Amino acid sequence: MFRGVRKILNMRLFEDEAGKMWKCSVKEKDYEVLCLSQITLYHRLKGNKPDFHLAMAPELSKSFYGKFLEEMRNNYCEERIKATVIDGNYRTIFTY
Repeated sequence: MFRGVRKILNMRLFEDEAGKMWKCSVKEKDYEVLCLSQITLYHRLKGNKPDFHLAMAPELSKSFYGKFLEEMRNNYCEERIKATVIDGNYRTIFTY
């Protein structure tokens, strides 16, 4: 997890003052980071349908996400880390 946090915060995705792309990181630009819990990013295709059976169990994933957010806040400005879980429940279907 620590490697992932370092990668997110230090990856050079943004332009510098001269307009050259891929020169600055989130930290260098003092940008905010929005973190979302998103199980649909971890799936395999089973025919034409997504299969989530290899995804982390809800209890473990909630704990893991909490630790991830804690690491993000410990390695960057706490007020710059924005986090949300859409409906507060893991692995549930929600409606808009």
